[in-house]
Amino acid sequence: MKITEKLNKLKISKERFLANIPVIICGAWIFYDYITDCLDFSLALLVPAFILLSTFSILIPSKTSFFNGKYSGSFMIWLFLMLFAVLIPTTYHALNNYSPVIYSTEYFSDDGMDFDFRENGTFRVRHTDLFSSSLQYGRYIQQESMIILKDKVKFRIRTIPDTLFIKDKGIALGIGPRALLMHFKR
Repeated sequence: MKITEKLNKLKISKERFLANIPVIICGAWIFYDYITDCLDFSLALLVPAFILLSTFSILIPSKTSFFNGKYSGSFMIWLFLMLFAVLIPTTYHALNNYSPVIYSTEYFSDDGMDFDFRENGTFRVRHTDLFSSSLQYGRYIQQESMIILKDKVKFRIRTIPDTLFIKDKGIALGIGPRALLMHFKR
């Protein structure tokens, strides 16, 4: 059975289906940035696009009329799809952050990095700079006073070394006096 036949059974037009795809993507992206505190300048484009695309998708008339209104069916479909746009990033974020944190470090200079190492062998890195912030998740292995990152961590042009060293005051990114020390959070 083709997608168009399934949409006809549900009485959803192809135009409405296609108009709602970018709305869901914009809505999920905005919500994910909101719950992870990774706000950046992309929101300056996403929020107006989300509002315009939502308005456009609601104004496409329904084949059926819920509540005897021309656009109320469109609004109900949009509302149902926005529920998915909120649930998908929330579930993804919850699954990545369910284990308790063993070590939590922070470093701030021109830009900042926060590492959270969890009991289940996963880590979360948050990188912030003047214009944006981003998250990365990965796995690690702890061997005595060393932490070996299994997954590569890269922010723009900077790559974090895969071997970190646990010190008294924090976690060092390298060996020697010029090693970058990320202090433990209090």
